[in-house]
Amino acid sequence: MPAPARVPVTEYQVPVSGGGSPWCWDTGGDGEAIVLLHPCPGSGESRPYQQPGPAGAGCWVIGYSRRGAHRSVAGTRAEVDTASGDLDTLADRLGLDRFPLSGSAASRCRAVSWASRTPRTRS
Repeated sequence: MPAPARVPVTEYQVPVSGGGSPWCWDTGGDGEAIVLLHPCPGSGESRPYQQPGPAGAGCWVIGYSRRGAHRSVAGTRAEVDTASGDLDTLADRLGLDRFPLSGSAASRCRAVSWASRTPRTRS
């Protein structure tokens, strides 16, 4: 059985603290947003076959490469809690308050860490 075709995406960089700039892609749409996290080693390109299903069901699917991974810029200085802070910055840029995260391997630990923090509210 052939793999499902990827849905067209918009690609962009999101400037974050410390001079970093994660590479992001998203399918756009008006449905519920789902953020796909990538394993280590890996990148936002690690999840191409998890994108068509939710996008086909009307979800807005978002993936990104953490600092230093595929097409992302690591930045010039380390920041405390970079992974969670970068995810907050991405969510703020996209106007997301609450959304599911999908992670595997090390990224599932990052998802649990981010989700178990104080609930976020956008200003």
